[in-house]
Amino acid sequence: DEADSIKVIGRAEVTAEGLVPHTTASGFAFYSDCSGDIKVTISGSSKLFDAQYFIVYVDGEIHTRIAFVHGKNRSIKTETFTAASGLTAGMHRIEIYRETEEINASCVINSITLNGTLIPVPNAPMMIEFVGDSITTGFGAYPVTAESEAYLKSYPYGDHPIRQAGTKSYAFLTAAALGMDFQACCTSGYGVEIGYNVNPDENLQLMYPYTAYHHDSSDEAMWSFERPADIVVINLGTNDIGAGPNKGVRQAQILEGVENMMKLAREKNPNAKIVWVTGMMGDVYKKYIENIVKDLGGAENGYYFCKLPKGMSGGGGHPDESEHIAASETLVAFLRENVLPADYATSFKTEADVRALMQHAKLTESDRAIAELEIAIAKKNGGDDAMLTATYDSLQAKINAASAPMPKLEEDEKSSAWLVVVVVAAAVVVAAAVAVLIVVVVASKRKKTPTDETEAPS
Repeated sequence: DEADSIKVIGRAEVTAEGLVPHTTASGFAFYSDCSGDIKVTISGSSKLFDAQYFIVYVDGEIHTRIAFVHGKNRSIKTETFTAASGLTAGMHRIEIYRETEEINASCVINSITLNGTLIPVPNAPMMIEFVGDSITTGFGAYPVTAESEAYLKSYPYGDHPIRQAGTKSYAFLTAAALGMDFQACCTSGYGVEIGYNVNPDENLQLMYPYTAYHHDSSDEAMWSFERPADIVVINLGTNDIGAGPNKGVRQAQILEGVENMMKLAREKNPNAKIVWVTGMMGDVYKKYIENIVKDLGGAENGYYFCKLPKGMSGGGGHPDESEHIAASETLVAFLRENVLPADYATSFKTEADVRALMQHAKLTESDRAIAELEIAIAKKNGGDDAMLTATYDSLQAKINAASAPMPKLEEDEKSSAWLVVVVVAAAVVVAAAVAVLIVVVVASKRKKTPTDETEAPS
């Protein structure tokens, strides 16, 4: 019942059962003036593996990793977890992300329990989307622990979601470093044209238009692209180059798929900059993709190519956490230098900007508490935090809404208004004269605008 009180992140949706975080690092975020513990109830069933994982951030820092082990029989299991504990009284920013990818299992966050209110986190100034394979899902990125070592004995080469960490991937780290909202469409083993252990006609070109292709590929399950991405980063080809020769897929077909994937990303996000990256597990078709980018018009037409540093020290020969960090740093530098507006970082609002708005009488105490929280988080991050800009924009919007004049009624609205006349007579004797005052009160009935109401975890 609180759909309007949370921010839905990534390819996720609100249903009658709760919030469904379909894809890697999808989830939700909210502010809450609360204390003590926050609990979440999750339902799910396996598809490929017996477990899935969630990560909880409190005030910009990792607080908890939730391990939801539900067995391999595909029956639905429901369990309640402590997402955050021992919170001090006051305003907090809570973020909960699905760490594991869509194809692993299905899940629904049925409810949130806390002793406070829910206020949605505002959108960041820009949104970046990543399209990719196991590299983008963060496969192999989670450090080996005693718990994961026990699992890995039955799942060799780190081939288990316990080593998967969507929020440790270069993709999520890049979005965080640039202060952008994050979204991903990615599946391990898949390619731009062909991949391992998949049907010959299944690839990211097929998946991309759907909310969660592996769970629902019907025409009704298309992703809305209601908020188009400002930047789309595509990291594909590793599986194509490995699986293609054994499945009769020639290089020319794969390269055609590269071009088509970039065009598809542009079609769904008309104003987006399209950036193809490669290198984390080898230079996949580097010179050919550079030529495709050039043929599409290059930077002048919003197409780019970026080579990332190689790293294969994680699970299953994938990049580990440190190698994802290195790739993110390279990509962030590339985007800032070649893709983003020159004043992108310098256009961020500062603490002084936000504090100036905080003095406005139209703001509530909750508004000011959220602003103080975001200022504190920004200081911990070195002050370069686009969330301050989002906070500033949110405060300004509330001030504008509170200060806006009442709209004038149009003629057709006036004609349909109803009239109530209340006559109040008062006898006033002034110099032997009696005056009767009639007060006519006119109330205009405004037309209501329908709103779309959806349900979210209560």
